[in-house]
Amino acid sequence: MQGRRGQFSNAELRYPAKNIDIGTAYIKILQQSALAGIRDPLTLRYATIVSYANGAGVLLLTFSCDRDRAIAMINAMLPDEFYQHVQNKHPAAQAPHYLWKVTTAYRTI
Repeated sequence: MQGRRGQFSNAELRYPAKNIDIGTAYIKILQQSALAGIRDPLTLRYATIVSYANGAGVLLLTFSCDRDRAIAMINAMLPDEFYQHVQNKHPAAQAPHYLWKVTTAYRTI
């Protein structure tokens, strides 16, 4: 997304402006590839938050090992149902907490 390949250096990641650029590029990659097809904007936001922290593959596997089927299952849910699914089914213990933390902070802004 930023015209380069490979991993960024620790120095680049510690530089705030560069870190923000890298993070926003990663979010765009998630939304345009692994999470592409999620129709509801709020559900997409929740999916992006969880995927940013724990990977989109892990999230999609909580629905199906087939990406297209997982996206269809997500699209059949309301945003609150998706949120509860993550809270109850995501294998990474930090994922539900991270989703709650970011969503709570977003609501206070």
